[in-house]
Amino acid sequence: KLLNTTLVFGPDGAEIARYRKIHLFDITAPDGTTVRDEGGIEAWIKLGEATGLSREEVVDLRHVVPGVRFATAEAGIRYKGRQDVWFALLDEGTQVAGVFTRSKCPSAPVDWCRENLKQGSARAVVVNSGNANAFTGLKGRDAVKLTAEIAAKAAGCKPQEVFIASTGVIGEPLDAEKFEGVLDACAERAQPDHWLDAAKAIMTTDTFPKVATRT
Repeated sequence: KLLNTTLVFGPDGAEIARYRKIHLFDITAPDGTTVRDEGGIEAWIKLGEATGLSREEVVDLRHVVPGVRFATAEAGIRYKGRQDVWFALLDEGTQVAGVFTRSKCPSAPVDWCRENLKQGSARAVVVNSGNANAFTGLKGRDAVKLTAEIAAKAAGCKPQEVFIASTGVIGEPLDAEKFEGVLDACAERAQPDHWLDAAKAIMTTDTFPKVATRT
């Protein structure tokens, strides 16, 4: 059964790994043996060892995007003990484009991003789960502004260069003060290849993280 399973193929077209929704890897070595491991950096290292791929080739499989580094954290937006914040740092000169909802009642983050998209550049992205900051009125706008200020300080940029998205419960004010210190810590340990962690941090009603790539 291949439901919720990603297949990885080698240069010769042979299947070399299966990545399942529970973050399990079935890695087939050249000698035919199979290695199963939990997802994450350890699994990718084993994938490289099993297939003879170089570190650079393994990094390519992990879809590093030049100029993008990020980290996730627990801010306690709605639940304790859960990764609920994704913070991305973008190299200077990054250009930005956006597609937005046509809703007549967009959330505060949508309003913020739509307004700042006009300048065409971005240096940071903040995404939180647990609270959508939608239908929150002036409090929602204030929360977005404070989030951008905290993120800008951590990224070393202007608040207007920070883009924000929130997902989760609607109608409840977002306590942006919870980002204090959290985004600074994310900036210090940001890496270019933790996409699975990013997927976990923005889960709402999902029962497993979802990712997709395009080259």
